[in-house]
Amino acid sequence: MRFLILGNGQRPAVPSEADKVARAIEQHGGQVVLVDLFQAENLDRYQADMALVLGGDGAILRAARQMGMRQVPVLGVNMGRLGFLADLSPQETLSKIPEVLQGNFQISEHLMYLCETNGRQFLGLNEVVLRTGPPFKMIDLELSLDGEVVSRFLGDGLIVSTPIGSTAHALSAGGPVLGQEIQAFVVVPISGHTLTNRPLVESAEITYTMGILQADKAWV
Repeated sequence: MRFLILGNGQRPAVPSEADKVARAIEQHGGQVVLVDLFQAENLDRYQADMALVLGGDGAILRAARQMGMRQVPVLGVNMGRLGFLADLSPQETLSKIPEVLQGNFQISEHLMYLCETNGRQFLGLNEVVLRTGPPFKMIDLELSLDGEVVSRFLGDGLIVSTPIGSTAHALSAGGPVLGQEIQAFVVVPISGHTLTNRPLVESAEITYTMGILQADKAWV
């Protein structure tokens, strides 16, 4: 098997742990094609069977963006604070590498999104947030599903989240937690100035369009 080793090189223990993992992979017959802890490389140049990501959930989200349209299975090593997405500790990782190289693992597929704004496209695993910026006045927002307007409200912003992202910003804003296998997005208003707007769960097979009807300043 060919491995990418990615992660958050800003964390003090990550570079040394990456060296340990790389040695363990090669000692058991695997191949490390790239170690990139600072998102410096274009991964399109590399062929790999799995990405081993060291850090917290943020490192896994960055790795997903870095891989772009050429996603490979990710094995997360929790060296962060929360670690919802990273299943293994550093100690467990070294002992599990032989099993991984023997194909003794299961792959879970997760929903991703493609966001287009101002002519640019972004691929992500967690959420898209349209929000206000300084001086943080309310903005007039509109949400369309497959071109049909379904909601308009005043508030601080709007979140469109995948099941993975539903445990993060969307949850803090009052949204539900979605099962990771569900093919749906959750839409959560941020401090909506209304009594009727509530979180919405809808299919991932449609196009979500968030529009700003009026605002002094907004950030995406």
